Amino acid sequence: MEKRVTQLGSQKNNEFGKAKFPYSTKRLLLAFAKFIDNPHCYNNQLHDLNYCQSVVYGLQKRQRETCVKVMVAMCCDLEVETYQIGKPKLEYMDTITHKTIIKNYEACWGESICDKRYYHTIKLLKMADFLVIDAVYLQDRDLLANLDLKDEDLLLASTQNQRINH
Repeated sequence: MEKRVTQLGSQKNNEFGKAKFPYSTKRLLLAFAKFIDNPHCYNNQLHDLNYCQSVVYGLQKRQRETCVKVMVAMCCDLEVETYQIGKPKLEYMDTITHKTIIKNYEACWGESICDKRYYHTIKLLKMADFLVIDAVYLQDRDLLANLDLKDEDLLLASTQNQRINH
């Protein structure tokens, strides 16, 4: 896991010659990757994520690994100064969809993730307050009239709380 995060965050090791995220984000993700093997690392600062489903039983190792992998995929579109997920524009953040993050996941890890697993991981991150949705915007008003929107259908202009101190 750490080797792949280092490769994605490095210009010289990446096949495209461009890092997927900046050095500071790479350090954050490398620190977060330690959560997979040791959920009580960093003086138990990740306690809320580990016990977001149950007060007694923490997340399984596979769930912790998926959380880290999805976080890496989200960080490909992370704006470092504000910790918002999206494409920065001059006056606002341009939004991205869950499908974009799933494509990032596939590009980063070379494997696909099923929708159920992806949305469950997003739910875990939201329950632990690692992911907070600030706003959802639709540009096509006709689309809004014909859609029954659910929170998990769109991930737009999201903010990620930084839980790991550098």
